[in-house]
Amino acid sequence: QEKNEPQKQLSKEFVRQWLIANDFQGKEYLNMGIIYKIFKLCNNKYFESTTSEIFYNYLNLSTKKGDLKIRKSKKIYVCHLIKKLAEKIDLNDLNDENEWRDEILNNLGLMDYFNKKSNQVEYNKKKGGSEAILFFDELSEILKNE
Repeated sequence: QEKNEPQKQLSKEFVRQWLIANDFQGKEYLNMGIIYKIFKLCNNKYFESTTSEIFYNYLNLSTKKGDLKIRKSKKIYVCHLIKKLAEKIDLNDLNDENEWRDEILNNLGLMDYFNKKSNQVEYNKKKGGSEAILFFDELSEILKNE
C-alpha cells in the first residue's frame, strides 16, 4: 500500500468503485452479487482465469475487452450457464433475454454449439455424470438464492 492510496481490494465494492470511476454507463443485466458467485464457481474451471471486473463487464455486455476464454471441453457447461442466466435476467421487454443470450453466445463463439448442445448438462446429470451433477446443483443453488 502506497502513501495516501486506498488498499487494493478483491471484493464487490472494489468492482463497484472501479465501475463508477470508469463511468460505467451500460445496462446491468445481472447484478454484481450473482455475477460474483458465478465467477467464484466458474473462474479457472469453466473459463480460463480472469478477473471479476472482466467477468462482470463481459456478462453485462459493457465490454468485449479482456474476452472470456472457455476452457477446453467445458463448452457444454458454459452453454448451460448462459441458458440459465438468460432465464434469470430481470426483463422489461421479453426480447432482452434472447438479445442478451444471443450476444453473449456470439461473443463467445458458441451460437451454433448452443443450438445443438444447450440441454447436454441436464442430459449428463440424468445419466449420472458427477461433474454435471455438481455444476447443475451449485448453479441452481446460486440462482435460487438471488
